[in-house]
Amino acid sequence: MSGSLGRLLVVDDEELVRALCTRTLTAMGVDVESACSAKEAWERLREKEFDCVLTDISMPGAMDGAALTEEVRGRFPATDMLIMTGHPTVQTAVSTLKLGARDYLTKPFKPLALESAVARCFERRRLSAELNREKALRQELEAAYAELQKVERAKNTFISILNHELRTPLAIAISAVELLDDACDPARAREVVKMAKAGLAREKEVIEDLLMFSGLTSGELQVQSLPVHPEELIGSLVENYRSVWEAKQLRMHVVFEKAPPPVQGDRALLQTAFKHLILNAIHFNMKGGEIHIEGKTGEGVCELLFADTGIGIAPDQQALIFDRFYQVAEHMTRKVGGLGLGLAIVRRIVEAHGGLVTVRARRGGGSEFLVRLPLSRP
Repeated sequence: MSGSLGRLLVVDDEELVRALCTRTLTAMGVDVESACSAKEAWERLREKEFDCVLTDISMPGAMDGAALTEEVRGRFPATDMLIMTGHPTVQTAVSTLKLGARDYLTKPFKPLALESAVARCFERRRLSAELNREKALRQELEAAYAELQKVERAKNTFISILNHELRTPLAIAISAVELLDDACDPARAREVVKMAKAGLAREKEVIEDLLMFSGLTSGELQVQSLPVHPEELIGSLVENYRSVWEAKQLRMHVVFEKAPPPVQGDRALLQTAFKHLILNAIHFNMKGGEIHIEGKTGEGVCELLFADTGIGIAPDQQALIFDRFYQVAEHMTRKVGGLGLGLAIVRRIVEAHGGLVTVRARRGGGSEFLVRLPLSRP
């Protein structure tokens, strides 16, 4: 009912008591229902929700008020219990409170005493609800503030890394051009040009990663849907980066099923995702380690495994490494360079294809990244 203090169930085997309680409490603005036995009250409680139950403690039948109170406190802890008793002793009061009752009334009682007991009950409920709301709001604010601080720290770290990653290759290119002015020996000139090209290529790579991440995050990047063979892209990338992984004396193992079916996707985007997974396995691997890339067909999906024998990822960080700005082992990341956006780009590309990428620790050390992509439609 509109404007009601709440819903209360009166339980007493005496009709006069039920009538008195109903009349008095209804006048207070309480939505009142009544039951003539604990059994009937229990059935009502299972059908609908009540804020309070006002029950006589001594009633005939298999279930009395004490048993009802215990059942209600166990099954419906949000419902408050008020006890009526005709035996006002200290022991009765203690026993009543031990059962879980909020308050008790001694029979016979005046309407004012009933009003006061019920008013206290609803006031406690109101204050408790308000306290819980404030507590929940405070927790939300604390969580939001913690998240804001986390993002702020990540942003500052990212800006610092970005500054380094953009300036360093640019400085190399500028220095190379300056040296070129003084270079008379053709061999020296070629060496300087090579250095400049490397710096500019790195600059281009950084900018492309930024643009790629921005496009994937904003949804502005268009994803084509065509048949793509992952084994072809991965084979090409492995060869392209052969000099990089051979320089670390890594052993590369690539195994695919014979004539695997294509996946449905964007060739350029998938190539970018595979590139970052391969580079991740190279850069964070130990010298003389191994990289295993496997491909197999599951039920409607292509499963690609990228495994390395590198530094590994702690269990508490595995759920975070695909987040923007997040970096695992910052000292290693700084040693190998990069923005730390690679895995964030991988996740967004895979998810844009309706796929899933997960990470787990590799038995014996290192990490395993598993990519699942939908197969091409026939």
